[in-house]
Amino acid sequence: MPGDAVDRNLKSLRRHSVLGLGVIAVLVLGLGGWSAVTRVDGAVIANGVVVAEGGSREVQHPEGGIVRQILVQNNQHVEAGQVLIRLDDVAVRAELEVVRSQLREGLGTQARLAAESTGDMMMQLPDIAASWPLDPKLSVVLANQQQLRQSRKLSLENAVARLNELIAEKSSVIDGYKAQLDAYNEQMGVIEEELTQLTALFDKNLVSNQRLNETRRSAAELAGTIASVEASITATQSSIAELRMQADQMVSDFRSEALAQLQTVSQTVAELMQRMIAAEARLARLDIRAPIAGTVHQSRVQTVGGVITPADTLMLIVPQEEHLVVDMRVSPMEINKLHVGQDADIRLLNFDARSTPDLTGSVDTISPDLVRDAATGVQYYSVRINIADTEIGKLPQGAALVPGMPVESFFQTGERTVWSYLMAPIQDRFSRTFRED
Repeated sequence: MPGDAVDRNLKSLRRHSVLGLGVIAVLVLGLGGWSAVTRVDGAVIANGVVVAEGGSREVQHPEGGIVRQILVQNNQHVEAGQVLIRLDDVAVRAELEVVRSQLREGLGTQARLAAESTGDMMMQLPDIAASWPLDPKLSVVLANQQQLRQSRKLSLENAVARLNELIAEKSSVIDGYKAQLDAYNEQMGVIEEELTQLTALFDKNLVSNQRLNETRRSAAELAGTIASVEASITATQSSIAELRMQADQMVSDFRSEALAQLQTVSQTVAELMQRMIAAEARLARLDIRAPIAGTVHQSRVQTVGGVITPADTLMLIVPQEEHLVVDMRVSPMEINKLHVGQDADIRLLNFDARSTPDLTGSVDTISPDLVRDAATGVQYYSVRINIADTEIGKLPQGAALVPGMPVESFFQTGERTVWSYLMAPIQDRFSRTFRED
């Protein structure tokens, strides 16, 4: 009957519904139980590259200049100190020669003034010129200064000699005065003796008073003459003393002037020496050398005669012998799960994963703040992973780490149940419920 068929269909539908619900319940309970008891390892996954521990070295020049010679090219191995590029040196050499010429003159003048200020017979180079003993141009300067010194010395000696001649002349005059004085004194003795005799005769009225007065007058005149000669001797002696002082002062002034000039010249020489050292350093820097041994990379200098600007990066030197590490970029949302010393599994993306094992490293450093990629603007934390040499030795034959190789790392963060992974988004959503505006 049609009614019985409907009943049978309803009963069959109920049985299948109950069976389906039972299967669903079993699956839910089974999966729920499995997710509650099954634990999986948590990890932070990040990408990065292999780098040299010290990083690639930028080759720069502080002053810039015109390229005269290019000695290396990309991918070429260079040794530390090897010349990479030579810049034009015409201007620097010209400046250096001007400074050296001024310095030679200064050193020669300094040596002459030092000898003049002390009265030394021989000129001696200052200590700072000890490295120039074989410079022929300096020898010429010294010879010229020696001639100048002899000329100045002769001029001084002639001036002093003229004063000494005047002193000798005045000494002769004094000798004449002294001879006159001796004669006058002898005459005075005779007159005094005569005056004594006349006085005795006058007392006896044997001579007249006029005769006695005439003798007294002669004695007085002679005494005046003697006093005049003595005054002349004293004046001439004073003149001699003054001339001697002039001679001494002339020598003293000569040496004082030389000493004052020496101080000025010495300061100039010191400044020129510093300028020469700076110019020599600039000349040496025109040979741009490799800071370390490694491989030339990203050379931007391709044209002889081209101009390089100060502090511009000319090329990179990628070190080959430095210890290699891994620099990873970690999301700011994951950085709280990392710490120094934490283990990390490193997968080398360049090699076949089936034949190349993962390497184990440890977190060496974590950047203290976010780093911004200058090209993309993406912010991240820089995490450096150190790989032991024993781990690198696990690589198959022919495989090697090189700077720039891409890698993927897994930072273990501990075990969690599958249920916690499934419920975490729901819990996070409920934690913000009713808190949003």
